[in-house]
Amino acid sequence: WGEHAFDGLGGHGEFCRRLRTIHRLPDVSSLVEEKWCPSSLARFDRHIRKDAGRVPLSSSEQACALSHIFSWKGAASCLDPSTTAIWDPIRAEQYVRLCAAGYACGPALTSGASDPAPVCLIMEDDAVLCDRFCERLGALLRELPRDFHLCSLGYARPADAKTGEVSEHLVVPSFQWYLTGYLLSLAGARELLDSLPVVGPVDSWMGLKMYCNWKGRRLGQGKMLCNELKEMPFRCFAAKVPLCSQKLCQTATEGDSSMPTWRKKDTDITYSGGGEV
Repeated sequence: WGEHAFDGLGGHGEFCRRLRTIHRLPDVSSLVEEKWCPSSLARFDRHIRKDAGRVPLSSSEQACALSHIFSWKGAASCLDPSTTAIWDPIRAEQYVRLCAAGYACGPALTSGASDPAPVCLIMEDDAVLCDRFCERLGALLRELPRDFHLCSLGYARPADAKTGEVSEHLVVPSFQWYLTGYLLSLAGARELLDSLPVVGPVDSWMGLKMYCNWKGRRLGQGKMLCNELKEMPFRCFAAKVPLCSQKLCQTATEGDSSMPTWRKKDTDITYSGGGEV
């Protein structure tokens, strides 16, 4: 994160020490909670732990969450027209000159947004782009509401997680795995930062944030109505067909047979929520 990297292999103590030293943060839990309840994902993961207890996040899960959080901090700063720097710990010239990846040009859902909104493209380092990525991204941006928060480009979807059709290239997700690639607006970066701390693996936390849009309501089939979109507290969208995917290791399908296939793909993250108790 920032000018620094942590692979999660040094243990929790080393993780906390580096965070305090580099970013002067007294408490890691202000960004990422140390424990979470895997049963919160029971609706979408049949391999989840059966108990309702809280378990510690793995160091690699914490490190992954931090990399996304500091990307959100960078997006919030570089997309803010009132600022010129990224954020305090970053001083390298190549970081200061970040530019928008494009503009969301679709009709706004709310009355406050008028101009096309600059977007930040965030991708994990092992993301594999689809053919004609830039062309397909441009088509999506022409439809993406200019007051959106987040738009997933690379993800996996549980079979029972419905989507609502928005346009030719866009859907509204009710839940997703992975944060392989996504677009973020200034409003979206602020929304995510205001929602901290992350609880659980960051992709699961994001998926549950999507799911909360439909808590007590039903995501219907077919094309979504404008009023339904306006009622979403978290204005999240997704590419109807993903534009990038998770790079697979040759041994991704080997190992613990109790681990769900979608978690085996993310070979650099130790998942803390699996297994029987």
